[in-house]
Amino acid sequence: MQHVSKLHQRYGPVVRIAPNVLSFTQPEAWKDLYQRNSKDRLVVRDNSLLPPFEAGPGSEKTLLFADEIGHSHLRRIFGPAFSSGATKEREASIQRLTDIFIAKLDEKATGQASVDLDEWLQYYAFDNGCELVFGQNFRCLEERYLHPIIQTIQQTGKYATLVSELYRYGIWQVLELFIPKSALATRFKTYNFAFEAVDRRIRQGHVHGSADVFSILVKDKNNVGWSPDDLRANGLFFAVAASDSLPFTVCSAVRLLCHSPDALRTLQQELDTHCVRAEDLTFKTLAQLPYLNAVIRETFRIFPPGNVISGRSILTAGGQSIAGQWVPPGTSCSVSPFSAGRSALNFARPDDFVPERWLDEPPAEFLSDSRDASQPFSVGPRSCIAEE
Repeated sequence: MQHVSKLHQRYGPVVRIAPNVLSFTQPEAWKDLYQRNSKDRLVVRDNSLLPPFEAGPGSEKTLLFADEIGHSHLRRIFGPAFSSGATKEREASIQRLTDIFIAKLDEKATGQASVDLDEWLQYYAFDNGCELVFGQNFRCLEERYLHPIIQTIQQTGKYATLVSELYRYGIWQVLELFIPKSALATRFKTYNFAFEAVDRRIRQGHVHGSADVFSILVKDKNNVGWSPDDLRANGLFFAVAASDSLPFTVCSAVRLLCHSPDALRTLQQELDTHCVRAEDLTFKTLAQLPYLNAVIRETFRIFPPGNVISGRSILTAGGQSIAGQWVPPGTSCSVSPFSAGRSALNFARPDDFVPERWLDEPPAEFLSDSRDASQPFSVGPRSCIAEE
């Protein structure tokens, strides 16, 4: 994404990054590309850059790859499981895992020069994600266990971008020849593991007092009309999504704060003032801390967890206006969160970590920042369902 960002810095807010593919950084482009369609516009998700073997079995039934009608159906199904009320019900589970995480870090840090924060965050995030989805975790955090799904995520990330780019030019099969069969076998083993975990959870039914996704859905089946295939296809998707971005975001925030002592000091003072005891670290309290939330938003601006938001194909007859630019039909367009967040046209001192720019009354030099340009979870009907 740094390469695309440099292209924008050199050529402006709209650049052609491949034949028939445009990248935008203007805040208006988010609305123009990702809003709901009307009778006179047709802009749909572009799935053309993902080879069949990359998407995985049953991918057409996931929130990520479903068509417009299927996606709307899935949002109605899974929406209640990601409501603010459902999230509140999971607070005790998240706090329990967080306590274990902190205790493990304290234990490992004693007498050692350093601790691999990313490694331990992966354990924490995966256990948390599995409790969110399946109502159980696999003790990765307690046993320092690198689950095969985590390994699969790491393997996939190494070649996913390259595969997509080769697929754009119709030559992705070349790369497939060099992917070890063992790696592909591991991926499909992971899919089967997730499918079996979902089937077990469905058979278990609603568990009183549990707020995991499937417990909520099983309880409300008559209201949302899901099928076992809907849940089976999305089980792995939710577990991966819940555990993939958190380590990256937290490590990014820690890195930025360590290089910004003034920001770190301000954040520590706010937390010390409002969270005297560990019991004070509640969702409600943390949501009301302006500087903490400014740090989070600034981290998302500089290092968005979803570096690539899926493109949109312009199918409107005669073309469509995107951020003031007329785009012909058949063109694939997208907004790069990384490039938009780092654009000097959108933010003053774009490469500097300045949480103050997100406060209700920011310093004068940041009053003209285009805050809407930073959308790490996308916007519109296909935005991240777990954004809250």
